[in-house]
Amino acid sequence: MAEPVCTQGRDQLARLAFPRIGAYDLNLRFYPRSDLKCAFTKDAVNSILSCLCARCTNHLSYIGQSHLADPAGRERPSDFTERILGRNSAHSAIALFALLVHCGYPIFIIRFLERDYDDVTTIESYCRQERNINARDLEATHWPEFRIRDSFLSGQLAVTFIGAMHQFAPPVMEGRDHAVYGSRRIMPFFAEELLGRGTFGDVYGFKIHHGYLRIPVGPCFKPSRLCLHSLH
Repeated sequence: MAEPVCTQGRDQLARLAFPRIGAYDLNLRFYPRSDLKCAFTKDAVNSILSCLCARCTNHLSYIGQSHLADPAGRERPSDFTERILGRNSAHSAIALFALLVHCGYPIFIIRFLERDYDDVTTIESYCRQERNINARDLEATHWPEFRIRDSFLSGQLAVTFIGAMHQFAPPVMEGRDHAVYGSRRIMPFFAEELLGRGTFGDVYGFKIHHGYLRIPVGPCFKPSRLCLHSLH
């Protein structure tokens, strides 16, 4: 028996974790936005949102959207596809959707979109500001009905969401100036190599995933490999 579309989408997402080779901790890998856009096409998102397996049907009821599962109804979960993909990357929710697919609750994207949340106003903001998001606040804000109906599963979702969100929002490297990032931030780096020890800690060389490299380049500056100073 074939797996539900929602599960197939989650399995496909797992294969996108980067770096894909080497002894990297799975929880420290990230999901490149460019790969998410290639994988979650309009048809793919429509299929996942239209999944009516028992799990997804229950999830629609958890967020007060059971009517979307009615074949005779005028509204469909796939009506939200365009808002997930966005007209441009600044207003899309594709990373947020991918995070919810990873958590096993893709249909919950509807609750975020109904309130005009997107990648920038959710996970990117949370990660960039290093905000300590409280799981109960997350539940109360985005799926209060679910928390009332099943507090255990709701809390489990909130913990998984918070624990994985950094994997879906690596920072973009845009300037040559020095920058400091919090300890929980997952950087878009790979091929790290310990170069030695500096004044304040270890110094590493690394490469940056092309989707996150926007540092101005010139004839005297070619960032094929950069350095990271790990403070102690």
